[in-house]
Amino acid sequence: MLTDDDVDDLVTILWNEDFEFISYELDQALSEPSAITRPEPLAVAAAAEVREHVHEDVRKPRPEGIVDLEAFDSTLYFLDKIEIENLKADIHREYEQDLAENVLSMLLDVFELQEDAKTRMEVVATLEEVLLYLLSTGDFRSVAFLLKEAHIAAGRAKAVGAKERRALENLAAQISRPEALSQLLHALDGAGANAEAADLVLLFNQLRPEALGTMLKWVERVQDDGTRSLFRAALDEMAGAHPSQVGKALTSKERAVIMGALELVARLRLTEVGDDVASLARHPDIGVRASVVRALAGISTPKSMRAMLAMLEDTDPDVRIAAMHGLSSRRYAGALPMLQKLVFAKDLEEKDLSEKRAIFEAYGVLGGAECVDSLSSLLIGKGFTRRRFPADIRACAAMALGKVGGREARVVLNKAASDKDPLVRTAVSGALQDSG
Repeated sequence: MLTDDDVDDLVTILWNEDFEFISYELDQALSEPSAITRPEPLAVAAAAEVREHVHEDVRKPRPEGIVDLEAFDSTLYFLDKIEIENLKADIHREYEQDLAENVLSMLLDVFELQEDAKTRMEVVATLEEVLLYLLSTGDFRSVAFLLKEAHIAAGRAKAVGAKERRALENLAAQISRPEALSQLLHALDGAGANAEAADLVLLFNQLRPEALGTMLKWVERVQDDGTRSLFRAALDEMAGAHPSQVGKALTSKERAVIMGALELVARLRLTEVGDDVASLARHPDIGVRASVVRALAGISTPKSMRAMLAMLEDTDPDVRIAAMHGLSSRRYAGALPMLQKLVFAKDLEEKDLSEKRAIFEAYGVLGGAECVDSLSSLLIGKGFTRRRFPADIRACAAMALGKVGGREARVVLNKAASDKDPLVRTAVSGALQDSG
């Protein structure tokens, strides 16, 4: 029943139908097409009968083990929804893997598993090259991962020699050296907001303690606020764990390093370096000496307070004022005799108003009620002569009484409320408010 226009031949049709009880043989065609004789067409009734038998055979269930292609959807979406989601998750997980960390892990695995010293040194040399590449590309997270895992691998590897272990652990030491760390911090500053905070924290935690001095020099140079905050947080953690490195930084010849170390001492109250701080009390730089006062106040030990008391005789008024504020804020009673001496010093009138005010306020805070009579003699005079002190000294005495507070101080202030000098009256008014 096939014609010349049919696409499939009989063999193909039979194969597609997958009949169970039909077998056939294929004779090779003759070379001459004209030699092939076409069978006579079947009668219509016979053809209908054959068609019916074929349909019945097709409708029969397929034997077990025979795959029915119609059970499969050949479109792009032939998977179930759950299967598609699982496939997407697998693809996402594959692409999310950190290639650098995978490579580093494999190299460190080789270091641990291969006990040959030459092989291990080759691994270390490769890791050094990879480390330089990671730094140049700004992959700080991978750098931190390498330093951390290298330390673990060095301690976990079996039968490792001292030379190989030292070479692997030396990776962190290389980053912590001033030259390398300066380049790293410069790169971090350039990265700015592009550097992830978590990556920087991981990196800073892997640095050696000796890196503290270099970081102190760089912390104020950083332009990005977020990076600078991370710098300071890392410095605080490093200084708290290794105060001896702060003491070493205090002996530096670079001003920025000293100033940064003094700020750490003041903020963290590192009592372990109190002697190192006190040794800077006579530093030629005025700014350094002022920072020394703040650091001594932060330490707040009896020894540091005595060192600060000696700075009341500093040659610079700003340093002396800072020392007065520090002593009064820490309520160091040992400074009272020195302050009383300054209050009644002959050269008091030669000092500027800001220093006079600092002297009197510290005297009022530390002297309390015991200094009311002395301040009263300065504000309103005493005895028959009632010597009149300059208006600025009387105003400072009034402010000191405001710091003292209490009924006795307010009685003296009320007596001076009608002073002829407007400067004194203004100071008395403010002191009365301060005294409650």
